[in-house]
Amino acid sequence: TVYIKVKLDFSCHENLLQDLNDDGISVSGLPLSSPFRQVIKPRIENKPMNPQEATKVGDFSHIKTLEAILNFRYSGGPGHIDGYYRNLSLGLHVEVEPSVFFTRVSTLPATSTRQCHLLLDVFNSTENELMISAKNNEDLVLHAGECQRMAIQVDKFTFESYPDSPGERTQYANPKQLEEERKQAKSLEINNKLDIVWK
Repeated sequence: TVYIKVKLDFSCHENLLQDLNDDGISVSGLPLSSPFRQVIKPRIENKPMNPQEATKVGDFSHIKTLEAILNFRYSGGPGHIDGYYRNLSLGLHVEVEPSVFFTRVSTLPATSTRQCHLLLDVFNSTENELMISAKNNEDLVLHAGECQRMAIQVDKFTFESYPDSPGERTQYANPKQLEEERKQAKSLEINNKLDIVWK
């Protein structure tokens, strides 16, 4: 069994980061909301494809190409006793495509103001059934080509200032760069707490 761990980029979702932030305010009397799971059919565009556009490199930006050379040393029989061996080099060229796409991310309030529901629309792009798990959450089974909404109840995060020490301020003199670093750090913290994997 191969377990694949998710690393989602939440840094571009400013509103989402605000929803997941625990501001320390406890309010009672809010309407109760609970998310539900629903089967969502992925949108299929019937737009005619231009052959010239199909050959653009950008269309395959989600595919990663990995190349490696594996070096083997082996021996056996009488040659092994005399200390002889053979070297073998094997070149590998592998194209890696994502098996799961998270097409939409949003939040809903939970019964406690210190928690919220993180809603992920998950699409299985493989031809096999996948099981997706998250920390403290029941498993979600996705059939081939299926898209479902996954609801994860999470404690809101107390985001610390990232980065905020004087040394780091001089390192990121540009305020935009500093803000980008903070968003990336928040995104990493969310990923670590959710611990989403699939197999």
